Amino acid sequence: MKLRIIPWLLLLIILLITSISGYEYFLLNRFSLDTVENVFANSDKSQHFVLNAGSFSKNFDCHVNWLTYNPFIKKTSFDKNDQVIDELLNCSLLHVYFIRIFAPTDMALTQKASLIYPEDPGILFWLADGIEKDDPDQAEQIFRKIVALVPSDGKAWHRLARLVEAKGFIDEAIGYNIKSCYNNDPGSNGCYGAGRLLEQQGRYEEAISFYRLSRHDFIRANADRLEELSENP
Repeated sequence: MKLRIIPWLLLLIILLITSISGYEYFLLNRFSLDTVENVFANSDKSQHFVLNAGSFSKNFDCHVNWLTYNPFIKKTSFDKNDQVIDELLNCSLLHVYFIRIFAPTDMALTQKASLIYPEDPGILFWLADGIEKDDPDQAEQIFRKIVALVPSDGKAWHRLARLVEAKGFIDEAIGYNIKSCYNNDPGSNGCYGAGRLLEQQGRYEEAISFYRLSRHDFIRANADRLEELSENP
């Protein structure tokens, strides 16, 4: 058993060593680090992990291919037309996220990725983010799909709120901002958005309650402002 484990560990250690040349490079080699952590977790897990190596061999092969292509290693420019990129897009979802780091606004790559991984919320967000300006209706449908897949995605709820508000559906936008507010309020936009729209409708008590839920003092200050207005009409 030990003889079977050692070659795998040596390869993984090599990947670990290559992953510590900088923070960005650390992110790109997250798979290496996670795999090493799993292997070293305890002896029983290590043996089980290596005996079932076939379950992650595809990801491992993908990562080897990525390391041979990686612009950080080769010190070359990212080339989206390289055949390796197409292979990596189809190889593993993790490496699609690696590619995204180099081409965050490339819609051709995004479209390819979304066809390969049509149910992945991260890929869908990447796509919606890129097309929102030119095709807000399509972006809205994608954000609706994201929140259906991940109801706790506060950022997607806020982006959906912003799109429906632009179309004049204020009550719907309030509801989506409230969803964002109750799901970690990323960017501190959900609680503020709900409070702002409720204030515009004259629903001051409700607006105050959502302003108060914000993590930021300058947003909570709106609640103080509304309370002063109520006391001194």
